[in-house]
Amino acid sequence: MRSGLLWALKEMRQLDEYLIELEDALKYITNNKLEKVYWNNNEFIPNPHEFVIEKVQGSFNDIISSNEIFSNKQFMYKCVDLMIQYFPKHKYGYADKGYIYLANNDY
Repeated sequence: MRSGLLWALKEMRQLDEYLIELEDALKYITNNKLEKVYWNNNEFIPNPHEFVIEKVQGSFNDIISSNEIFSNKQFMYKCVDLMIQYFPKHKYGYADKGYIYLANNDY
């Protein structure tokens, strides 16, 4: 996953580009059904699907802690919708969407 690029785009507040790169990364992971992923120092990751979900959720948690980004409702909803689109069976996307609705009194 392009975690370094995603981190940089988030830090530079280039949120439209962040969403494009996030979707490309998620699409690549799900379409290619990767069985092996190597991380820092060629560390073998045995379950790439769960690893990617955890990394995406960690990035989302960082975004939540940034009031400037978190206040961008459109970005937040698109980010969560991508998580749900590419990992529909996982709880994080739905929990995050519920949190955003609650935090924005949007229910």
